[in-house]
Amino acid sequence: MNASTTPQTVDPAGGNGWLFVSFWHLELDNLPSGSFDNLTILASEAAALISSARERQRFMGVSRPDLLAPYEERARRNHTLLCESLLEKGIVLSFDDFLGGRCINPLSFARLSGDNSLLVINCGFSHVFGSAGEDVAPLEPETPAINPLKRRLRWAIAPDSITFHLLCRIG
Repeated sequence: MNASTTPQTVDPAGGNGWLFVSFWHLELDNLPSGSFDNLTILASEAAALISSARERQRFMGVSRPDLLAPYEERARRNHTLLCESLLEKGIVLSFDDFLGGRCINPLSFARLSGDNSLLVINCGFSHVFGSAGEDVAPLEPETPAINPLKRRLRWAIAPDSITFHLLCRIG
């Protein structure tokens, strides 16, 4: 594996392969045997790659958690938060990009074979704490009443922590 820690120039036209996008997760089965590149790219480069792959109809969002499952409410909420934060960086991704028919596209679909590549978008979270009388984020309508401290304490995506890792097969 070759890893780069500085932003690289990426050809936004891409090849003929698929661009898979995952939030936070990577599995060993996604990786090829042999060599691959792990490039840290800029948000503008990620946006160009996504746009190009969409135009070529070779784009697929994939997810490790089943975002449609009732027990994955937290993962679904974090997924939505990251989509909203990416929009502020000019990257348009939505929940629907990760849907295939009637299910979430599983992360195992992403294979770095041929010209396929995987863009893993990562971020960190920070605490947001409101004053005694304010809610820092609206509660979802289905959320039951919670104690006042929890109502004021929320996790938010730290915008400066968002990173883009492009994994591509070599050779």
